[in-house]
Formats: sequence, structure tokens, C-alpha cells
Amino acid sequence: MNGFTFATCLDLNRGYYHFVLDKQSQKLCGIILPWGRYAYRCMPQGLMPASDIFQSKLVEIFGSFEDVIVYIDNIILFTKGTFQHHINRLHALLKVLRSNNLHIHVEGTFLASPKVDYFGYTLTTEGIRSQIKKILPILRFFKPETVKQLRGFLGLINYYKKIVNHRSHILEPFTRISSSKNKFLKGWTTEQDQAFSQIKSLMARQVLLHYPDFSKPFAIYSDASAYQLGGVITQDDFPIAFYSCKLNSAQRNYTTMEKELLSIVETAIHHRGILFGFNIRFHSNHKNLSFENFKSERVLRWRLLLEEFDYEFQYTPGKDNVVADMISRYPTFNVNQHSIEELTTIDEVNNFPLDFSTILKHQADDKQMQKNLRNNPLLYKIKFVNGTKLVFHKNKVFLPARLLQPIVTWYHENLNHHGVLRTLNTINMHFLPIVSNSSFSSTSHLVLPA
Repeated sequence: MNGFTFATCLDLNRGYYHFVLDKQSQKLCGIILPWGRYAYRCMPQGLMPASDIFQSKLVEIFGSFEDVIVYIDNIILFTKGTFQHHINRLHALLKVLRSNNLHIHVEGTFLASPKVDYFGYTLTTEGIRSQIKKILPILRFFKPETVKQLRGFLGLINYYKKIVNHRSHILEPFTRISSSKNKFLKGWTTEQDQAFSQIKSLMARQVLLHYPDFSKPFAIYSDASAYQLGGVITQDDFPIAFYSCKLNSAQRNYTTMEKELLSIVETAIHHRGILFGFNIRFHSNHKNLSFENFKSERVLRWRLLLEEFDYEFQYTPGKDNVVADMISRYPTFNVNQHSIEELTTIDEVNNFPLDFSTILKHQADDKQMQKNLRNNPLLYKIKFVNGTKLVFHKNKVFLPARLLQPIVTWYHENLNHHGVLRTLNTINMHFLPIVSNSSFSSTSHLVLPA
């Protein structure tokens, strides 16, 4: 889908019932009711092989379409080129649907659009991000009071594990108290409160993953800590997918080099469907990984697991490892390519009080900022963002103090963080310098991560 201009998503209506069972299969799909015995003539839902049979039938029907992706009852047509070209391909697709007596559910259909919703994700011409209406339940999720509620919340987060960097690290305070024996969440402290706010804020930022380009090599950067492994797959320094997992008690005793290697192995195996058969470069700031020195059976075993991939290790010193620095923080976007609405996407969720015109107006009225712009040209610079001139502090958008109050109000009303301390803790995850309760009224400016 890399580089598509228009996409159409079709949702088949009662898909399984479109395929007639043979006589022998009908006898195996019988049901007994008070007024008699009946057998399905068409394939019913609930059969173990039903989804596999349905998928294989659709692949057989649409196998000649190179620009069509079929998954169960969802069909996506994506094209590169003009709108008329897309309409012509759509017309051919609809003819095949009619000839096979397949019907479409209108409410789940997107026609000739630059972005479509697909299984909880929004596919755009630039990449993949989480679907806003699916994120809203996470942002509005109340504080869990039982293990069942906590596990429900973790299930929502884990569905988007490929786009959440350092997921295991952030959720670790929850996994400690999620035992079934701890029915009413005993042990919930301020640490869990902070993690609860942090993961909500991270989900609200709407990370954008780029589509893989299989004509280019992939790069994997590892990231290991005392109790968590992580990695990111990139191309041209843009993230393709994230991986994160928690270390068990034995793995925590591994050496730093072993943790880095395990992080690379786990990331490669988890995303084998993307990486297998293509060139991969593993980047690490551990020079020992670039040599074939197998000092333990464990390391030898892991290196053998990687032999099915076309890979090479590349040593990158920490001071030159820019992408490694990126994955040690939360993922951000290139401001020159994405608007602030896409960087935070909080305003798309519920009228976030920042837009280009608002920032520009307040920057023009801020005398202290204008003075800093004249006196410190190395720190304060003017850059164009979608045709709008904005003042940047280093690589971050400069926000005057007057914008603080509407931001605080928005967080309080939309993210359900009751109380000053909890609200400020959430804001501190997005804005610099850190705002404290005591300095709230005297803060001169904020910096929004770009």
C-alpha cells in the first residue's frame, strides 16, 4: 500500500451465507428445534474451518487483482494514480462481486478516499495510525477498581502494541498487581496513577507508522533496560513497527550484550512476516555483536535463529546513534512533513485548543518571545509548517504562557484527570519545561514536542 493515492474499503454483508454447502456437509450442520430438525444449506458461522474456507474462497475470486487485499469479509482496493483510474478499478471489482452474488454492507464501506478505517486502524496515504473513535474509550476509561476492569483496559492498550513504544515499560506497574488473587486491586499507588495517565497521553498522541518499502533495506534498533526489551523497525529513520516485552526473572540476569541481542532476535521473529526474505541491518552500540564471537550456547542459539534472515550487524556508537535516541523516548514526527494536528491528533479527538492560527497569533503578541528571537537566533528560529511561519525553540514549537490555561482546561474536561496535580502530571508528559503546581501561575512559556 506504500504510495497509494485512493483506497476503497468494502465490508461484505453476511459473507459466510454466500457459499452453499454440499449434501454431505449439510448433514453435519444440522440443528434440532422444538418443531423439528433442520440443516444449513449455506455455510453457517461458528464452524471451526469456516473462516479458513471463506478466506480461501475470496482469495480465489479476487486473486487476479494485484491492487486488492482481502481479509475475511473486508476488501480493500488501493490504487496509485488519478481518481478516474481508481473508479475504473472499482468498477471492475464490483462486477466481480456481482458475478459471484456477493453483497456489500453499506455502513462499513469507504469509497475512493485518501484514508480508510480498517480493523481499528486508519490507513492514510502517509502511513498507519490508530483509529480515533477506538482511542476515545481508552482516553475516557475510568480508574479500574477490580482486576477484571484492569485487564480490560490492558486489552485495549495491547491491541495497539505495534504502535506504542516502550509499552511493557509503562504497563509494568499494572502487571505487578493484575494477579487474579488481587481481586480488588490492592497495592494501587501513585505509581499506577502516573502510569495510567502516561499511557492515556501516549495513546492520544497518535503515532504514525509508515508503510514498508520492500525495495529498501530494513533497520532494527534495539533498546534494553533492566526489566524490559524493545525494538523499532525503521526505513529512512521513519518507524515501521515497534516491539516491546517484559523480561522474566531469569532474563533479568543476562548481560547487557545478551539483552541487546535478545531484543533484536525477539523483534525480528515477532515481525517475521515483514522482514523475511529482505535485507536487514541490525544497529547496536555494542561492538561485540558485530563480531562472530559465540562465547555461550545461549548467544550461539540466538544467532542461529537469525540465520533465516538476510542480515548484517552494524556497530553504531551511542553518540552517533540518532535513532536509538529516538526509541528511548516517545516517538515523534517530522514537523516539516506533518501538521501539528497530526503530531498530537488530540485536537481531532475533541477540539484541542491548538491550531496554526492560534499559535501564530499568540506568538506575535508575546514580546518576550520576540525579544528571544532577536537575541538568541541559534535557539529561536522561524520555520514554515504547512505555509505558516512559527517560532521554534530548537526543534520544538514555542508556546506562549497564555495558551496554558485552555490546555489545562481541555485536559481536565476530556481526559478525566480530576484535580490539579493529576492534570499537571499529564501535561508534563507533553510540554516542556516541566510545569509544577507551585509554578503554575508564574510559568512564562511552554514547549510542545514537535
